[in-house]
Amino acid sequence: MNLNLTEQQASWREKAATFAAEMLRPHWESFEAEPRLLRDAAARARSAGVFDARLPEEAAGHNLDLVTAALIVEELASGEGGAGVLMANRYACHSAARLSPNSDFRRKVTRALAQAESCTSPVLLWPEEDEEGALVERANGSRRQLCGSQVVSVAQGDTNAFVGYSSRGGVDGSKRIGFFVSTEAGVELKPVKNFGLRSLSFHQLSFVKEVNDADAVFEFSSAEEYDGFRSQLSAERNVLMAAVVLGIAGAAFDYALKYSRERMTFGKPINQHQAVALKLADMAIGIESARLMLWEAAHLTQESVDLSRSRDAWAYAREVAIEVAVNAVQTLGGHGYLKFHPVEKWMRDIEFVSLLHAG
Repeated sequence: MNLNLTEQQASWREKAATFAAEMLRPHWESFEAEPRLLRDAAARARSAGVFDARLPEEAAGHNLDLVTAALIVEELASGEGGAGVLMANRYACHSAARLSPNSDFRRKVTRALAQAESCTSPVLLWPEEDEEGALVERANGSRRQLCGSQVVSVAQGDTNAFVGYSSRGGVDGSKRIGFFVSTEAGVELKPVKNFGLRSLSFHQLSFVKEVNDADAVFEFSSAEEYDGFRSQLSAERNVLMAAVVLGIAGAAFDYALKYSRERMTFGKPINQHQAVALKLADMAIGIESARLMLWEAAHLTQESVDLSRSRDAWAYAREVAIEVAVNAVQTLGGHGYLKFHPVEKWMRDIEFVSLLHAG
């Protein structure tokens, strides 16, 4: 396949890169200390048209393809990993709506994305394949309830809706449901400590929610329909989270490269010492090869469901990103472990995303 970017894709990539360079990366030290900073940055990104790039035109978006979405996520993550995660979540919510066979669900999710003032909601819930009862539907007399519990990432802990799906509903476990639920009542968020991505707030979301007219709950018509929905959504999520870790790794490499050109030892910059030069070259090659693999997986995923390719792309991007982050810290020597430099933060962020997303 042709891995060259189209003119439109290159334009969107440049737009996102400019926003990250001007509005995100210069404030790397503040994102962990000021919880509202990422929320404000997300609002500015939305005003700039970056956050809603994949929404349909009727929702003030551009309905861009998955490759372009991955490009935008990677560039935003290079400025701040939390921004990349927020963007990936919004794209995943859009995909859940697009892939849904239920028109009411599609309409309500798209409307929530277009109207979310904080740009951080709705939140998409991901049931694990081996997790019993993560998201369930049950009867309460003549009323319907949704209940469950899951760790979610939000900016400032605020969200006005969440969407999800589950195959754990019903007495025999055979019912497969999808849902959009507004969160005016019946939802509790408890903060969860995290060692990375501290620009985001992670919360244990627990809910027992009475379904009302503002919600959309539907049952998939068959196991095949549900499996297709889940596989495509999971494949797209793999692509987007791979873009997140590659974006952070790219920032770490850029910083290490700049440092190596300025740090002098034995009368010359350290990047002219063979050991450092070879390490920097390996970092650059790793990022570029993982990026090309990611683009290929994104292209194949949007053409048809290809969960294996997206899993491979995520696994390789994760491996490369961790290696690059560690090498970036080591390039700075002992200074790399100090909070005076951002590379230790980026190493923590990549490790945390790796734990956050199982692939």
